[in-house]
Amino acid sequence: MKKSFIFIILSHALVFGAAAQGLPVSDPAQMQTDAYVQLVQGDQSLETGRLDEALDQYQAAKRLYEGLASAFPSWEPRIIRYRAAYCDNRIAEINRRIGERVAAYSAQSAADATAAYYGDGGDYDYSAPAPSPSPAPAGGVPESLYQSALRRADSLQAQLDSARNAEQQARAELARVRSDLDHANRSLSNRSLAADSELARLRDLQGRQQLELRSLRDENGRLKNQLDAKADLDAVLNDMEGRLNTLLDENRAFREQVQSLRTALDDCEKRAPGTESRPDGDPAGTPAAEQDPSPAGEPPSAVPAFDSVGIDWPEDDDGTGDNDGDYEDIPELEDEIDLSPAPVPALGDSPAAPAAEPPAPVPAARPGRIRATFPPRPLPPGVAPADFIRLLLNNGENEAAFATVQKAREDDPDDVNLATLEGITLIRLQHYAAAADLLHALSVEHPDDATIHANLGAAWLGEGFYAGAREALRNAIELNPSIGAEYYYNLALVCALAEPRDLDTARDCYRKAREAGLPADPQLDELLP
Repeated sequence: MKKSFIFIILSHALVFGAAAQGLPVSDPAQMQTDAYVQLVQGDQSLETGRLDEALDQYQAAKRLYEGLASAFPSWEPRIIRYRAAYCDNRIAEINRRIGERVAAYSAQSAADATAAYYGDGGDYDYSAPAPSPSPAPAGGVPESLYQSALRRADSLQAQLDSARNAEQQARAELARVRSDLDHANRSLSNRSLAADSELARLRDLQGRQQLELRSLRDENGRLKNQLDAKADLDAVLNDMEGRLNTLLDENRAFREQVQSLRTALDDCEKRAPGTESRPDGDPAGTPAAEQDPSPAGEPPSAVPAFDSVGIDWPEDDDGTGDNDGDYEDIPELEDEIDLSPAPVPALGDSPAAPAAEPPAPVPAARPGRIRATFPPRPLPPGVAPADFIRLLLNNGENEAAFATVQKAREDDPDDVNLATLEGITLIRLQHYAAAADLLHALSVEHPDDATIHANLGAAWLGEGFYAGAREALRNAIELNPSIGAEYYYNLALVCALAEPRDLDTARDCYRKAREAGLPADPQLDELLP
């Protein structure tokens, strides 16, 4: 009996010693798994009555949970605290049951020992023997045996007192654990209320976000409808622009007829007897070929049309390129402004003189200044006139750009940028003669401006004055070799297809245009191997 009790005490000491030892910190998932395995095994041992084994397993699980909570406080804290509290409850219960078992075992051992010495007399009370300093032998029992029994009874009484103390400690520990459990339950309840409140707040936030999403979808649908309406409007504008181009072609045909009639009238006046001079001051009888320094004869009919002729935008006054314009104030400037070159009529389709006569360097009848028929657009706040005109040209609103630039030039007639932009709008509207007059005057005033020479070449090319176009393009490229690949391409076409031909220059310009990224031209590839 004594050996069994000592074994129980030693087992408790080993358990408490193991609990005091620290656990190595490792992977939190592995620690949680190991702790849960120990907890399940403790439950199984407790169900089968193996209290000591269950106690060791619960204590091992608790140590793992405590180490996990200390090393990884954010790792499932609610589950860790709950399982640690569960281990504490089971440990307290096992300690209580062990104390009760020890107390019962001690009392039974004392009773068995007393009965063994004194028999089973029912009238003898042996539960609380009172030792005396000099006990006397009783009932003929030898003195040594009597004293041995008394000492054994004292030892059993001491063991019983120790067991009762252990039971009291276990009850106190159980009360503490129950208090901790109540505190943990209250804390969990408060946290549950806080979680419910946070969940309600999140649901309310989700509802508001859904309303905003629905509103954004409605706005998106409205914008799509506006975009569709704009597309319809663009189609109508394109149709109107097609009709306008048709009217411009008819007007150009009428002008050609008038020019032919004037040429015939001039021939009649020169052939009329007694005529000394022509109305324009040239001497009578001077042939048209002598007045024309341009190449003799028209380019061959196999000349292909230009894809496009680039138009350089005039530089700003300070050289920064921004013209002090605030693009963010204009709703249309959401994307970068496209500064693609403006188209110029095909080389073979330009209004040139009849095949029998070469084109004149400057047309005999120059038109006056063309006035815009559209109302000018008001300038947005904070936007420079030149920037706004570029925007209108980029959007294809050529007539509006023409009216706006003419209105701006009335306020600032000496602005070179605005004058160059007016020439560009005239090219866009196919008024090549008026554009050439304006840009030629600018090139005389500003002979070092490559932009003006480049656009003058485009205007003369559209008018059919190929010699002037050749010279203006050469001047632009000499002033600025990086003026643009399309100008190299245009000069290559003029030099290769217009008389007098210059295949070396054409070949060099075509190579530079191809190196700059322009697509190949099959006809130039055939002419310039």
